Amino acid sequence: MPVNLNEAIANALTITRSEWSPVADVTRRFDSDLSLVPVAVGEFNQVVLNLIVNAAHAVAERQANEPDLIGQIEIATSQNESYAQVVIIDNGVGMTNEVREKIFDPFFTTKPVGKGTGQGLALVHHFVAAHGGKIQVNSKPGAGTSITLQLPKSANGPAKDPNSPSLLNQRKSAS
Repeated sequence: MPVNLNEAIANALTITRSEWSPVADVTRRFDSDLSLVPVAVGEFNQVVLNLIVNAAHAVAERQANEPDLIGQIEIATSQNESYAQVVIIDNGVGMTNEVREKIFDPFFTTKPVGKGTGQGLALVHHFVAAHGGKIQVNSKPGAGTSITLQLPKSANGPAKDPNSPSLLNQRKSAS
């Protein structure tokens, strides 16, 4: 069923308010003409919840060392001909390249025991891949992180790479 991503993100911000409001100001830059996007709404909500909570935790971690830092989280939506895009940017602790390469691995976490399971970003990656989308992560230690999700605006998705693992698996199961 097509989903209004702006509304879903606004709902996620309301639900996660207790996580981000003590540590960061949130700026919303929503494309008011954003097309409805064919995604599983419950899964999309979980993805956005995970990304917002992670951003808030990264800001709080940086503020522990820099108490005068004004935390910032920006969430923006936009679109082009093929994709709807969601960008979440924070000015938290950021990540090294070594950490960034592992963040989508199940059970990988940089959080202390009892604070993280390492499942949130694995779920994000799975959701984006299952919907034929793309994800990009830019991060710099001490400066923050930007995560960009691109989700196809069509249920058929964009043209697929015939060598992509998902299509190879479909070919194998069809034979």
